Amino acid sequence: MKKNFEPVIGIEIHVQLKTQSKMFCGSKNADEDVPNTHVCPICLGHPGTLPVLNQEALQKAMRAACALNAHIQPTCKFDRKHYFYPDLPKGYQISQYDEPLALGGSIRISNESKEKVIHLERVHMEEDTAQLIHAKTGTLMDLNRAGTPLIEIVSKPEIHSAHEAKLFVQELRLRLIYAEVTDGNMKKGQLRFDTNVSVHTKGKPLGTRVEIKNLNSFRSLEQAIKFEIQRQKKILEQGETILRETRGWNDEIGETYSLRNKEAVQDYRYFPEPDIPPLLITNEVIERVQLEIPEMPQERRKRLMEEYDISERDVQVLIETPELSEFFEKTISELRSWLDSLDTTEGSDTEIWNANRKKITKLVLGWLLSEILRLTNAAHIGIGQSKMTPENFAEFITLLYERKLNSSAGQVILAEMFRTGIDPSQCMAEKNLEQVSDTLVLEQSVQEVLQEETQVVQDYQRGKKQALMFLVGKVMKKTKGKANPQTVTDILRKKLA
Repeated sequence: MKKNFEPVIGIEIHVQLKTQSKMFCGSKNADEDVPNTHVCPICLGHPGTLPVLNQEALQKAMRAACALNAHIQPTCKFDRKHYFYPDLPKGYQISQYDEPLALGGSIRISNESKEKVIHLERVHMEEDTAQLIHAKTGTLMDLNRAGTPLIEIVSKPEIHSAHEAKLFVQELRLRLIYAEVTDGNMKKGQLRFDTNVSVHTKGKPLGTRVEIKNLNSFRSLEQAIKFEIQRQKKILEQGETILRETRGWNDEIGETYSLRNKEAVQDYRYFPEPDIPPLLITNEVIERVQLEIPEMPQERRKRLMEEYDISERDVQVLIETPELSEFFEKTISELRSWLDSLDTTEGSDTEIWNANRKKITKLVLGWLLSEILRLTNAAHIGIGQSKMTPENFAEFITLLYERKLNSSAGQVILAEMFRTGIDPSQCMAEKNLEQVSDTLVLEQSVQEVLQEETQVVQDYQRGKKQALMFLVGKVMKKTKGKANPQTVTDILRKKLA
């Protein structure tokens, strides 16, 4: 009989701060460049050099703490954390130990419609290590990353599945991006995870904790935790003992592997950093930082769903980046102004919007979350980097709304808008793509198609209803995509009745 095991998971998240220079020196904070070019005597660990705290890094760290609902401490200090490894030029890392920048905090996640709050232990500042590049001929070291400003966020051991762990770090990353403290690009190492996993029988003391180091994607975090839970369960079921150790993750074979025995706190020989005085942070400074924090993703998600009646699935895509949801709202604002200006609309601004909201929102979301995201993904850029503005996109939507454009012509115009920033009306005129809805004009093309496709006409009249769409396609081709498909469909139905 198998025991009722329960996993207990805690996560440490290392976040690179988006600053111009490094944590304790003036070297450029560059994530991609020629190796070992953004270095100086301080980040190289030369004897006699003195670190000076980057004020921008402190501001970003405090913003992060506020975004995570953590309590910034009135006093914090830096410490030296010693361990012997080639990626530490000084032989120690400047970090924070017993007096960190912030304590507490929480992240709320939704798992299968159930909400759960996962609490944080602390948020502290530290410098990043150099980057080791393992090649077949040996290991190379790039010191560009050494000294990069980091915050480390430590969760409490309140996570009980790999899926919960993934939801937690996804929500945390999004909050930090919205707070503008990091770009959160995991391919560039701007977000990295260490996770502690233990397994115990429910109702019994916690099991032996095993740490998995340097996970750099949501997928690897989830898969590593899943594997480690099963590995520990199997060991316990066989009556053996879990070894307290640090393990790595092999993504290719999908397994964790032993790196070394887990260090204890005393192994790091912490002591206060003598070259950096303690920081005194006033309530006025904390209040000012709190006022600078923008709307967070969870709050924006809820507001968008209520204000625009958007599905949970669509709103999740919208808030994935702040600029995408902002682009959406700016577009809607332009469209509301356009609706108010029409002679054909009557009533208050709210009444006009409520009457048209569903159709307008559906159009905007349909094109934004399909065609525009396809274009940005293909170009490997964010929507804020494209040449298309919310004003131009709103005008594009009005052309569709008024049926001056059909979808096939719309795709051509949108691609040109994205590429050059051209006005949609100008593009439509230059390419002669305005939709034809005049019944008298379209009837001639419909009649020609009916005469050319007699066999298809007979198929339709025998009950083969899908033949109608074939005929619509033929008319669209004859009119070079300019015909209004709905008008063509209506004409065909009348003539074939």
